[in-house]
Amino acid sequence: MPDRVLVDTSAWVDFFKNPRSSLNEIIPSLLRRSQAYYTGLIEVELYRGAKGQTELDSLDVLFKTIQRLPVPEALYRKAGQLCYQLARKGITLGTVDAIIATVALEHNCHLLSLDRHFKTIQPYCRLMLVAV
Repeated sequence: MPDRVLVDTSAWVDFFKNPRSSLNEIIPSLLRRSQAYYTGLIEVELYRGAKGQTELDSLDVLFKTIQRLPVPEALYRKAGQLCYQLARKGITLGTVDAIIATVALEHNCHLLSLDRHFKTIQPYCRLMLVAV
C-alpha cells in the first residue's frame, strides 16, 4: 500500500454505505497507518451528502483524525491546465475532479476513487491510482 492516499468522495461514500464494499479492508488499514488524506473539496462533498446529524458528527470525527492536504493558489492554475490538455484530447474532466487529481499529483499521493474517469485520465498524467 502506498504511503499517502488521497481518499476520494466516492470511496468514502461506498465505505460508509456498503457493508460488503471492497474498501472495508483498504480504508481501515489506511486509517490505522495514518496514510489516509483528504482535501477541502472532498470534505465539502461529504458534508453536503450527509443524511443527518449522526453522519455530520461522524464526519467531524473523521476529519479530526486524518490529515488534510493543502491547496496552494498555484494548484488551481495547474488544474485548469490539466483540463485544457485533456480537452485537446477529447476528454472532459469536471472542475472538482480536476482539482482533486491535481492535489494528488502535487502531493505525490495515490488516489483511491471509484470514479472511472480517473482511470480515463491516468494515461495523460502521472496520476497514481489505488487498485480496487
